[in-house]
Amino acid sequence: MKRIGTILIAVAMLISLVACGPTTSNTTPPNVTSTDTTSNTTPSNATSTDTTDTTPADSDVTKVGISYCEISVPFNVAQAEFLKEYGTEAGFDVTIINADNNVEKQVGDVEDLLNMGIQLLIIYPVNSRACDTLFELANKAGVDVVIMNTDVPGYTPGEDYLFLANGNNYDQGYIAGEWAADNFKGEKMKILHLTGSMSQQWSLDRGSGFEDALAKNFPEHEFVSTQCAECSRVTAQQMTVNVLQSTNGEVNVIYTHNDEMTLGAMAGVKEFGLNPGEDVMIIGIDLSYEMCEAIIDGDLSACVVIDPSTLPAAIYKEYVKYINGEEIGSYVGMELRMVDATNAQEEYDSGRILF
Repeated sequence: MKRIGTILIAVAMLISLVACGPTTSNTTPPNVTSTDTTSNTTPSNATSTDTTDTTPADSDVTKVGISYCEISVPFNVAQAEFLKEYGTEAGFDVTIINADNNVEKQVGDVEDLLNMGIQLLIIYPVNSRACDTLFELANKAGVDVVIMNTDVPGYTPGEDYLFLANGNNYDQGYIAGEWAADNFKGEKMKILHLTGSMSQQWSLDRGSGFEDALAKNFPEHEFVSTQCAECSRVTAQQMTVNVLQSTNGEVNVIYTHNDEMTLGAMAGVKEFGLNPGEDVMIIGIDLSYEMCEAIIDGDLSACVVIDPSTLPAAIYKEYVKYINGEEIGSYVGMELRMVDATNAQEEYDSGRILF
């Protein structure tokens, strides 16, 4: 790996930017698409080439390829933007490809990235239990791998791949469950659980963490229905209405795995004729401006805050240490916090919300 001094200076600048809380838009970055495998931003010291050319344009520039499971919901859009922005600032040539939640497409995307001559492959898997082929391809090419946002069962970070950059998904669910146990006013919780996926490890972990916290802290609870809304606001709204109708409105807690499903659940409660946040406690994950406003307005009870900039910054910081011959850990995480009515306005005004 070349130009380590330049990269280290860039990463130092990057870390200071993260501390200041950079802003981002809600639009998909121009080089993050379903089909385009090119990077729209070429470092000034590199020569632009067509992606079909497998020879690196400039051997002095480290190429980073990112296969991202899907880029449509606001959090993922923001995180993908930070992956591109911070990598470029650190001196890397970064290409991101959207797998569109398609396992087969992700395999083809990884093949395309490897053919571009990348040195680092970052994967947010479509299905964390279907990564064998991805690892085989990377190992055959001799390319370092970082897994992000979800654990991969059967593979050990630090041994089978470089390191895991994960947002502590189990802990996210657990602290959401602790908050529910501490703040629920009734005698028994009757819960609608809206998951993002029935196969992806991040969603499974957010679910099991919530369940374990309630088992320990509020035994008087019942999961009336657990359904996969696939991170969709529209689907979550319809599922919420359906469950409320089938239970005659007896659901008094809704827990969802992301911002879009949370907002959909709120809309579903209103459509049914109940007051979200009052008649039904609603707890979500991924704090967007829209969700923070909902907490301030009283429609959303609480949310676990996930910062989309944290893992991208940590990944490049750790990778630079690695290519500089320094010791690195096998895991990179993030700090978590809860936002509810007691601190939502402060959070809204803080500038820390990034999407």
